[in-house]
Amino acid sequence: QHDHPTITDTAPGLADYDEPILALTQPRVELDHDVSLVIEQTAALTAIDVNSASTTLKPVEVNHRAATAIARQLALRNLGGQIVIDFLRQADKKQQSDLDSYWRRTTRDDACPIVTH
Repeated sequence: QHDHPTITDTAPGLADYDEPILALTQPRVELDHDVSLVIEQTAALTAIDVNSASTTLKPVEVNHRAATAIARQLALRNLGGQIVIDFLRQADKKQQSDLDSYWRRTTRDDACPIVTH
């Protein structure tokens, strides 16, 4: 008589991945310093809202953290098509330009070309 391994619903160690995988299906992404993203997908586009309850970070700092996290979420969730990002309002045009440059650098190595408007 041969000993055969028992077939289980979950391979050993696979349960460790359940929570991170489940998190990718949730619209809310919590970041550090009371910063969060809300990612809403529709048939036409994906909308991403940046939120902050932080009293220690300036909007420019929140937006840079969010840009890094958004680039990662786009890759992890395999999101494409039209994506609208509502960053926090920044004080001046220079900060807006810096955020645009930062976003382009952050997404430069993405496998799919990203066009920013």
